[in-house]
Formats: sequence, structure tokens, C-alpha cells
Amino acid sequence: MQKLCSQVVALIICFAFETGCELVSSPYSDYAPRTNAAPVTERSDLLSGLLRVDYLSDTIMENDDRTIRLLGGSIWELQGFSLVLPLSEILIILTSPNVGTAYIDGDQTAIVHRSGLYASESGLLGKVISASKDGSRLMLNDGSVWSVPQYDRYDTGWWLPPYPVLITGEGLYLVNLDEGKRVWVSQVQ
Repeated sequence: MQKLCSQVVALIICFAFETGCELVSSPYSDYAPRTNAAPVTERSDLLSGLLRVDYLSDTIMENDDRTIRLLGGSIWELQGFSLVLPLSEILIILTSPNVGTAYIDGDQTAIVHRSGLYASESGLLGKVISASKDGSRLMLNDGSVWSVPQYDRYDTGWWLPPYPVLITGEGLYLVNLDEGKRVWVSQVQ
């Protein structure tokens, strides 16, 4: 039964990739809420622009095998690994209102919403394709350049492109999905 559920979730995620992606070319585009988004960064669409996605950022309150309860009150079921510690930060990029990809400490797995309410936000999913030596400037796959303040350059200076990122809806933060870290940014061009 568990294997069948995993296969169904995988099919749902694949279907969402093929039908629900919308390319945007600027982080200042219309941020209307969406119900479908593509969480996986291997998509060839990421080579030409950023993808608008809905996401949820929260903290894991408790973990019972593969079922996790978030601090915000919602309950989710992990479809992959189960080594998740309470008080870990979690970022869920939604492919539909009840299915998404969870990023926990740089690891990713499919996740399904089981109960409770949650508030999602819109952001932009992309990939950093080049960076300055000190990590002060990051170029994304859409050609946009982002500046990183001095106090966050210690992290970005060690990140080697290419790596997938999420830019929050207001364009204040860039989250390295491989590392699970968030830094302040501002768009330069």
C-alpha cells in the first residue's frame, strides 16, 4: 500500500510539472497566488527564466516516523527520508494545494498535506549560474544579478554554482535549496 501511495504521489508531481508551470522573467512580475508550481530544479525551463511558485516556510514541531507537525499547526506526511529533527526549518514548494517538495537542511523529499491550515506565499524558483569570488553578486539563470550584503557573504562565498534557489515574493531573501540557508539580497539588474 505504501509503495502504491508513493507511486501515486510521483505521478501527481510529474503531472503538475507538465501542466502547471508558468515562466516569469522578472521578480517584480504579478504575484497573484497560484495553485500549481514546479518544485524540481532539473526542469529545462529553468534555463530560460524563473518559475513562479507557492511555498510555505515553517518549523517542525514534532516528528512521528514520516508524519510531521509544523509549528503553524498543519500536519504533513513525508514520502521519502524520515531523519527529521524537531525545531528544524522546513521549506515546502507546493505543486498543488496538498502536494509539494519539502526542503529540510538541504535534503529534499516529496510531501503530502494531511490536515490543518497553512499560509503559502509566492516566490520565484531559479538557479544561480555564476557568482563573484567573494559571493557579493549572484547571477541567476534569467540573467538577473543580485547583490548580497557583507554580513551574508561568508555563506554565499562558499556556495559553488550552479545551485537551485528560491527568491521570496518580496525579493528580500534568497534561499539556497541545496544548503537550506537564507540570505538577504537586492536586485542590481
